[in-house]
Amino acid sequence: MQITMAGRGCLISHLGFRADARRLEAQTNLLSNPSFEEPYSNGAAQGWGRWHEEAAKVADCAGRYSVQPKWGPEFNGAIILDGARSQAVGNQFDTWRGGVVQDVAVTAGTTYRFSAGLASHLE
Repeated sequence: MQITMAGRGCLISHLGFRADARRLEAQTNLLSNPSFEEPYSNGAAQGWGRWHEEAAKVADCAGRYSVQPKWGPEFNGAIILDGARSQAVGNQFDTWRGGVVQDVAVTAGTTYRFSAGLASHLE
């Protein structure tokens, strides 16, 4: 299974972020490249970094494990919420934990709202 980060963002990372249109008028998007547009570097959209957690595979498959996923641009327009691209992260056969991340400056005591759009598909 591959997870595609699609859409536009409002504040935080890991998947595609889509801000509530009714609230956009009063908000400023704090993300850089919230639609995950090109260029991509090492599989991550400009302004985004990759993250993942690995856990070794046990020989008898008795325990949980996870491998490094693959990162890259998504080209399937049917699942892209905003812009020409979105972020794809996934692995076809093994379990994985990972995504994309971006640091955002925030102010203590301020309330922030974020939302995300996701799509998944088998390749």
